Order: sequence, then C-alpha cells, then structure tokens
Amino acid sequence: MICLNPEILTKLTSRGVLAYVAVAIAGDNILSTASLAALVRTQTAVMLEGLKELSSEYPEKVRPVRRGRWECGSGSGVGTPILGLESQLRFRDLIEDLKKYWDYLNPTIAFSFSGADGHAVRAFLSDHPTWERKMWQTALNHRAGSVKNFGNASRTQALVRWVRKLGDYAAGPLNQYGKPVEGSGNAGKAIANELANSQAAAAYLSGAGRV
Repeated sequence: MICLNPEILTKLTSRGVLAYVAVAIAGDNILSTASLAALVRTQTAVMLEGLKELSSEYPEKVRPVRRGRWECGSGSGVGTPILGLESQLRFRDLIEDLKKYWDYLNPTIAFSFSGADGHAVRAFLSDHPTWERKMWQTALNHRAGSVKNFGNASRTQALVRWVRKLGDYAAGPLNQYGKPVEGSGNAGKAIANELANSQAAAAYLSGAGRV
C-alpha cells in the first residue's frame, strides 16, 4: 500500500506534488532524478525542482545521496491510500489528460496541479472504479465542448471545483444551465471532430503534452 499524506499535499507546489507521488511510487529505493521523472511522466528538470522542494520541506521522504540520485523513503503515519499499481497508473493518466484538456482551452496559461486538486482526482477515481481512460477522455471532450461552445463553465475554473463531477459529461455536452444539449450525440461528434482538426487538440489526443 502506498500512502500520501493529505497535509503534505496541501503544502506543496504542483512540482512538489509530482515529486511526492514519484517518491511514494518508488518506495524505499535509491533512484536517479530521471527515473523518478519517468514514474510520473514529467520532465527531469521539473522533477528536480520538485525533489529539491520536497527534500527541503520533508527530508524524511527523500534525500539527495549523490549527484543526480535520491534516497526515497515511504514514510509512516496516516495518509490517503492508493492501492496497487493499477490505481497509480490511473491517477497518473488522468492528471496527464487533465493537463491536455487545460492546454486545449487555455493555451497561453500554464497548467498547475495542487494538493487539493490531487485529493479531488483521487476521489473521482474512487467514485468511478470501473472507468477506463477512454471513458474519462470522452467526458473531457464533452466538457471542453460545453465550455467552449455553450458557456457551461469558465475555461480557467479550478480542477478541484469540477473534476469530481466529470461523470456528468459522460453522455454528452451540457449547456449553460447544466442541461444536456439537444442532439448531444451529434454535438459530441462535432466537438470531437473540431478537437481532432485543431493543432492544440492534436497534442491533447496524441499525448504530446506531459504533466
């Protein structure tokens, strides 16, 4: 069992959270910065900044042992359990897709991910244990169309405020009143076509963007 302490999550920046997740996955091992970055699919430079923050604030979690390598410790105490590798991968994949969604709607604003966002993402995955990646990608497509074409919500609305309700978009886009758009099946196809034909969405769907 891997545990993430909610109190720690709320005190870290988005890079610190990525480092904390990677260290938790690594367990009691000594790994390079690049290896830790690969665990959460982020850039080595991003992971390095996160590890510096985490090791400074919580040296019991991770410590530099020699150039480019880190001693990871899982820590102890009450945390938020994430059970098994499959759950870890779902968490990582959803964060990745949320970043692509954000970048599509907000190409000039950097994506950020807080500890509170992490809590909300894990709660969503716990609420939808049978959802596979294509299911939440479809819901994200529908929400993107709802926001862009129907004014359903703000483009920059914080993840923590809506991600647990992502299931509301499973069947199709919603209008500004939160009601299904008439002919939502066709609307969903039109939105998917628009996303597929735009340069920003090409990265969104192909996986070119990384957290």
